[in-house]
Amino acid sequence: MVKLLKRSYAFTLFLALSIILLSNLVPAQAKIEISTIKETFDAGELITLRVSLFDTNNAPINEDVNIVIEDAERRIKIEKTIQSNKLVDVSLGEGATHGYWEITANYKGQEAKTIFIVEIQELAKFELNKDILKITNIGNTKYTKTVQIIIGDTIGIKEPDLDIGQNVEYRLIAPDGVYNIRITDGETNLERG
Repeated sequence: MVKLLKRSYAFTLFLALSIILLSNLVPAQAKIEISTIKETFDAGELITLRVSLFDTNNAPINEDVNIVIEDAERRIKIEKTIQSNKLVDVSLGEGATHGYWEITANYKGQEAKTIFIVEIQELAKFELNKDILKITNIGNTKYTKTVQIIIGDTIGIKEPDLDIGQNVEYRLIAPDGVYNIRITDGETNLERG
């Protein structure tokens, strides 16, 4: 019976020491969090974010962290390596789709995710070259606004239907004379004397 108790005690002691030794070999898990400075961004605006990285004692770990930013439909994917615990600006590029986007941060097997929103922006650029008006959709959704063209005292309208990046040209016609020209859709304006 004494031998059995000694073996049981020896086994328990061996098991406890093994657990202690093995736990020192397994690296402590870092805590990773990701955040943006706001939940909603305008189209074309830089996305400002921070990946916070802490050890088990909540001390900051300043290391490189991999991030992936994707739109909801997974058509656009931006991959970067950034420094943890610092605010970082990331551009989504031109024509970033409106809606929800997701950021995933990875550090040594640890992962964190967050989402943000890119606002809808129906926006056009107007260019006037002699008598040709060019309207280009520079927003992140279909452009269907009514465009008013004012030449002197005459008002005309155009209703383009442009997909992202598309453009259309119109020839402006007026009797001989000197006119002030104003082109507007209520947001974008172009004036010429």
